[in-house]
Amino acid sequence: MHFIDIENICGTPDLTIPHARSTMLTYHREVGIAEGDHVIIGSSHHNAIAAGNAWRGARLLPPRSGADGADRAIREAIRTEGIDARFATAYLASGDGGFAPELALLAAHGMTTHVVSRPESISRKLRFAAHFTTILDTVSVLHRRNLS
Repeated sequence: MHFIDIENICGTPDLTIPHARSTMLTYHREVGIAEGDHVIIGSSHHNAIAAGNAWRGARLLPPRSGADGADRAIREAIRTEGIDARFATAYLASGDGGFAPELALLAAHGMTTHVVSRPESISRKLRFAAHFTTILDTVSVLHRRNLS
């Protein structure tokens, strides 16, 4: 199971399709998404089109605007959709320390938790809450974005 906080993992509140796509390609290369994995994306209303175009096949949560709108949508999905009954591992693509309680909840239900973040955005709280951490190679994200 992969939860993607699209604005956080892309490092901007204003996404473009090429930027979201380059981040998705970096995520695939460094983390991998296996056949049968589910991908859920949280975004604000003005980034939903870019997120949906870049991450085809992913489930886009109903966009939420305002402070932490995407985060609130992801937290709700983690807490209400019985993730622990269907999956053994949860990946969270975000650096936001506010997700630490959700990771602790998933771990308490026997799931392995894995945070994926950009080096400049991962909070210490989130790093310590996860079993594993992957830091994305943002140089390749920026390089690909500049080529687009």
